Amino acid sequence: MNKKVLIHGSIWLVYLCYDLLTRILLKIPLDNLHLILYNLLSSVAIFYLFPGFIFPGFNKKINKLASFLKFIISFGIFLLVRHLFDTYVFDVQMDFTEFVISESLRFIYFGLLGTGYWFTKSYIKSLKEKKEIELQSVRDRLEISNNKISPHFLFNTLNLIHGDIYSSSPEVSEKIIVLSDILRYSLNKDNELVGVVEEINIMKSYLHLQNIRFNNSMFIQLKLSLNHEHSCIRLPKMLLINVLENIFIHGIYNDVEKSPLVAIETSKNKFQLHIENKINNLTRKSPSGGVGMSHIDKSLNYFFKGQYTFDKQISSDTFNLNITINY
Repeated sequence: MNKKVLIHGSIWLVYLCYDLLTRILLKIPLDNLHLILYNLLSSVAIFYLFPGFIFPGFNKKINKLASFLKFIISFGIFLLVRHLFDTYVFDVQMDFTEFVISESLRFIYFGLLGTGYWFTKSYIKSLKEKKEIELQSVRDRLEISNNKISPHFLFNTLNLIHGDIYSSSPEVSEKIIVLSDILRYSLNKDNELVGVVEEINIMKSYLHLQNIRFNNSMFIQLKLSLNHEHSCIRLPKMLLINVLENIFIHGIYNDVEKSPLVAIETSKNKFQLHIENKINNLTRKSPSGGVGMSHIDKSLNYFFKGQYTFDKQISSDTFNLNITINY
């Protein structure tokens, strides 16, 4: 038997025993045991009806109108079924007003219990997921720390090279400075969330270096539509670069007729990113980015749970990614 079913069944059995014990102590006759079981089953049905049908998915935004309509319909059906069973099956004689009040209280009481239970369970689950993401982040950082050169050594070396070649090759020197800026940005641990303009600027530097790497044969359409009121728009650091890496690993970027599209749009309280690129058949095995895309989704879920959408679509030769974050 399923462990959860066993636990829930045991709890309801304890509740039934408590009800029976209370009746015994109060010297209430138990000759209507079938009615006690009938009322218990009704209460159980209400308990699971609320989180399962009326307010499904606490980690998602609840449609208030739909939930209200479901509540009214469920309440009406519940009263009708109870009335039919009371009248024609169990022959319970009760004033109709008293019946409505009694069953309304039952419906609300056990409905709130069910809602509270499932909300608490969902909240605990979200805390566990958040903790797991934090632990994974720590593991990733430790792994990186174990395999990386000291940032200070790296920066000092780059600055030394920059100073040595500046006079003889200023263009190469400029590339070193750009690379140094990207490394400094990625290794800075002060802020995990950064402003959208700062993130876009570092993305442009990254694209600049990639273009140099491919001898100016890289063709990427970059479309920016930034609202001036974007002070609240903050992104996980390196988000844009991590997304763009998927293009260079799995996409076609050196064909002007198949050039990838990177479109970024911001409004006062919304960030939207759209990526579209042709898939390189040589890397067809994993066009979706695999672990990289999964890591991006988990990162967004950590910072913006319930506030973002991550829509990834793959056709025969095209990869599409749409990310929307609501603030």
